[in-house]
Amino acid sequence: MRFSASGLSWPRGLSNVQLERQLFPPSAVVPSEQRLLPDWV
Repeated sequence: MRFSASGLSWPRGLSNVQLERQLFPPSAVVPSEQRLLPDWV
């Protein structure tokens, strides 16, 4: 399912590492001063 949603076609000339990066990109890094704090109340 993730592969079809990625828009990639098969066969691809990608290594396993490259394919993993395409299917599972790193999450965006949000600076700590921009992160929302939970409402603990």
